[in-house]
Amino acid sequence: MPKLNTLESVLPSVTNGTDCDLTMTWGLKQTGVSNTRYTGKGIKVAVLDTGLNLHHPDFNTRVIHSKSFAVNETVHDGNGHGTHCAGIVFGSDKSSKRLCYGVAPGAEIYIAKVLPDSGMANTRYVLQGLEWALEMKCQIISLSLGNKVRYGENHSPSFEQLAQQALAQGSLIIASAGNDSYRDIDRLSPISHPANCPSILAVGAVDELGKMYERCNRSFNSAGGKMDLVAPGVDIYSAWLPPENYRSLDGTSMASSFVAGVAALWAEAYPGIGAEELKDKLLSAAKDMKLPKEDMGEGLVQVPKIIDKNQGTFSTS
Repeated sequence: MPKLNTLESVLPSVTNGTDCDLTMTWGLKQTGVSNTRYTGKGIKVAVLDTGLNLHHPDFNTRVIHSKSFAVNETVHDGNGHGTHCAGIVFGSDKSSKRLCYGVAPGAEIYIAKVLPDSGMANTRYVLQGLEWALEMKCQIISLSLGNKVRYGENHSPSFEQLAQQALAQGSLIIASAGNDSYRDIDRLSPISHPANCPSILAVGAVDELGKMYERCNRSFNSAGGKMDLVAPGVDIYSAWLPPENYRSLDGTSMASSFVAGVAALWAEAYPGIGAEELKDKLLSAAKDMKLPKEDMGEGLVQVPKIIDKNQGTFSTS
């Protein structure tokens, strides 16, 4: 079976959280999360990755639905990547005594360990994890993993078939576009697998200044693979393994986790929304970053606006 590599090319800067103040990460501010009342309450979100640090102070008292598909390994994360991605989606909220970093802290947590602590797994594990998430009726499924795609290479029929099934069921799959490029020397790679599937939402990464992440892939494959959105993906603070418990990383894995969290906010705002409509709302609400469409897709993901029933107007607060 082919291998899927989840480990991002990251700049492993470490933040231990000991000097954090009561504030929001830059990503929460720029996507509007810092000003919204939505928390993803009641929305089932599945993160398929290397598992979760179950002893983390921001997760050890929370209800977590989980299953490991990695042979001879529990769902507990010994890698860190899965914990970091899950932290972006579900992590600390505005009541935290540390830096607030979670997009949808009110969402229901579903963790599928589809990659072992080594960060590598058979495609079969990922497909099994997707099937489990669909069985659990998760409205949003986050995949911060992938394989490099060569120019002219088509998407995977098996992943596309499952993604179409997910949409029909009301579940939106969101995946990282990949970090195989070297933009500083104009060496670009196409959107990675499985984000290149037409029925999967592909997410690229930008930094705090609105520039593309230097390793982010691009839409230019003649055989398909389209960038849909971008999200914060550089110097992203989130949960990690002990003893640090917190760390900042770079990559499209972080960006796709952001979009998964924001999607939960949209799903909360529009109860009963279908997956296709949810995707359309995410795309139509995105902020134009004045970058090529091949890079940013529709733009930077944004939270839903809230209808003020008394005034008949819209607000983000």
